[in-house]
Order: sequence, then structure tokens, then C-alpha cells
Amino acid sequence: MRDDTRTQVKAFRRALELAAGERSGEPEPRSWHNYLADFPRGCCELASQTLVRYLRDHDDKLFPYVIAMMWDDGPDIHGHVIVALDGEYIDLTLDQFDEYDDWIEAEPIESGGPLGTFLQKVRGLEGTITTREVTLDVIPGNGHELYGWLKETADGLLATAGQNVKPERSPVLVSREIHPDYRDWPNNPSSPSAGRRPLREE
Repeated sequence: MRDDTRTQVKAFRRALELAAGERSGEPEPRSWHNYLADFPRGCCELASQTLVRYLRDHDDKLFPYVIAMMWDDGPDIHGHVIVALDGEYIDLTLDQFDEYDDWIEAEPIESGGPLGTFLQKVRGLEGTITTREVTLDVIPGNGHELYGWLKETADGLLATAGQNVKPERSPVLVSREIHPDYRDWPNNPSSPSAGRRPLREE
């Protein structure tokens, strides 16, 4: 991952934290306040969808995409959503799970890191792993307005830190391919629906 992209990921995570915490009174409508109150818990799709949009807005040559997973551990059906970009995973909300202390800004695919282990667990439980349509329409309320606030805030953080908010020139070789593990899975544009037991989308 390029240094400027990594910095953008960090700034966007911080913008989400501010929306849930110190500056929670700013994003409107207020319906978002309850939705973000427990960030990062329950915010994986919001965080992933808006991050993909943010990275693409900064550099249209990048090809981040959304990966959704669903698994059944017995009492509940769970869901989680992350981002993949050019051979790396990004998970802005992994720290919502008790067994993980931090979120993931970049983890090489198949490196055996925390997200790779997480995905293996999902496969071991015969869960599903799919690519998902990139859309802000899955966000409660007007997702485009919330994204606008997050983008403005993240860009402001970059500017304050002396980072250029304009995209750098991309390297010649940037992968626009979905990783083979997910390329042939069905695209699921909506949140996974519950089976006989309730779905817990993390």
C-alpha cells in the first residue's frame, strides 16, 4: 500500500471516531448518532462502504472493493464486512470483536495475519464470503450526506497534518482484479438476511 493511501485510511478511521465521539453533534440527520454511538461495533458496512468511496474519490485508478462474510456459530448467524485493495485487507472495525485489540489498516492477503485467520474461521464454519456492491444506499438515512461529512473531516485531518489531499500519481502496476478467492462468488448487494436464527451484523 502506498504511504499516501495508508495515511488516508488512518484519517478516515479517525473521522469515523470523531463522528461517534467528540464531534457526534455535527453529522445530520440525528438518526446517525444512535447508529454510530457504539462505533466500531455494528458499523462494519458503513465504515467499509464509505472508505471504498473515499479511496476512489482520492484516486480513481485505485480499485478497492468490499468483501462481506456470513457465518453461523450455533446460537446466531453473524455478518462482517471489510475492504480489499491491491492484495491487502483493510478492516476499520475489527476491534469491535473482543479477541482483537486493534483495527487493520493494511494486511497482505494470505499473510496469515489476524484477518486471514478470521476468514479461515469463517470458512471452517462453512460460512460465505462474497464481494458486495459498492453503494452508500445501505447506510441508514442519507448515506451520501454522512459520507460528505466524513470526507470533509478526513480531508481536514490530512491538511492539518500537512498531507496533500490530492492523489499522488499511481504506480504503473496497480491491480484492478478481485482476488481469485472472491472473484467467482456471487455478488450480494444487500446485507445478509437472517436464517432461522437472528443475524448479528458486526
